[in-house]
This record gives sequence, C-alpha cells and structure tokens, in this order.
Amino acid sequence: MDLSEIPSHPFRRHPWEEARFGFVYRALRAAGLDAAPARILDAGAGDGWFAAQLVRRMAPGTEIVCWDPGYTTRACPPGGGETAGVRFVAARPDGQFDILLLLDVLEHVEDDRSFVRSLVAESLRPGATLLITVPAWPWLFSPHDAGLKHFRRYRPGDCARMLEAAGLEIVESGGLFHAGLPVRAAATLFGRVRRAEATGPEPFRWRHGALAGRLVSDALTVDNRMSAWFSRLGLEVPGLSWWARCRKPS
Repeated sequence: MDLSEIPSHPFRRHPWEEARFGFVYRALRAAGLDAAPARILDAGAGDGWFAAQLVRRMAPGTEIVCWDPGYTTRACPPGGGETAGVRFVAARPDGQFDILLLLDVLEHVEDDRSFVRSLVAESLRPGATLLITVPAWPWLFSPHDAGLKHFRRYRPGDCARMLEAAGLEIVESGGLFHAGLPVRAAATLFGRVRRAEATGPEPFRWRHGALAGRLVSDALTVDNRMSAWFSRLGLEVPGLSWWARCRKPS
C-alpha cells in the first residue's frame, strides 16, 4: 500500500492487494527463489505489509530491505510495527541484492528508464532476479491515476523493451487482473464523458465486509492463476496490470 493511501484507523486489507501478494509469491516459489536465504530489496515498499507477509514464507535467514523515500524517522516502519527480517530505509541502500521487487512503483517515477538502469547496474548482483508489476495501457489513464501521482500507464511491449535496455533478460511475463480490464475501461470512458477531475488519493481499504472480501479475493486468485498459466503457454493476454520476472545475466 502506498504511504499516501494508508487509512488513519484500523482497516481491512483490500482483496486486490492480497491477491497481488499471492501471485508474486507464487511466481517466486515457482522459480525456486524461496528455497534459500535471499537478500531482497522492495523498492517503493509503502507500508511494508507485503514484505512482512513475504519474509515469513521465504527461507530462514532472508532479509528484506524496504526502501521508500516517504519514510521519516517517526514513520519508519509505518504504523510502528517491527517484523523480524524486515528493515526500513528512506535512503537508497548500499550493496547488491538477490531479488529486486518493483511492484506498482515505476509509474510514480518521472525518469523511469534511468531509475531502472541504475537499480539493475548497482543494486542487482549478476544472476539476480527482478520482479515487476505496472499498471497497463495508456488509454486507461484516468483521474484516479493522476490523483495517485502516476506519470503514466504502460504498454507491455514498451515496458519489456525498457527492461531489456537496462540489461535484463525477461524470463516470463504477461497480463495480470484480466477481469478488471473491462470494468476499468468502462469506468474510464464514463469518467471522460463526465469530464471527471483528478482528486487526491483515498485510503486504500476494503469497505464491504469480510464475506464479500473473501469472495473477491478468491475470484482474483483464480484470475491470477490464469495469468501464470497463460505465461507458461507463451500467451500475452491483456490485463489491468502487466508483470514480468527478469534475470540479470551473470
């Protein structure tokens, strides 16, 4: 969760966020990356919930560094909760990592190409893995994106070429959250007809009860399992997001 979206009171995590975690962890596990201790950099880590869930499932001895320029001394970690194996830093950490996570981060970075090149060159060891998710399709850019301070949404091919230009090999990739694509398309079109204006970010929480949340989370999990299946078949099926698992050559 982005720091600007954190509610000011206890809340239920949004099913979208839970489903995205499940997909990313399964992608790491399928590649065997959870079998040995790893040093992981979660760039743009927000409130650190993702890292806290992940470190409990990785091999003992795994360290996750959550890096977010929005952290301050008082709000680091956000919410004040410490998790063993997770460290929060506001400045870019030194050293190289085995895994780099860029989960819905690049759309917040104005010079995304330079940012990726720098991270790949300086923060990834040879043979390491980068796993990335980005919002897809520029024609879906809406006041919601503007309110979240997104600079862009991505065409999958453009994002893939940017990763390759940074020196990465794309191992697998594809669309994500397929079912959300027509819903978002309809909402974007409706917003343009109404000429909706950008608003500030709203707290990102689930407001519709535990049962509804469980049903939505299960549906998104099925959707995301299809994403992995499509990727294994070499099919690029459009989704609301795009993802890729990349490798830095040794």
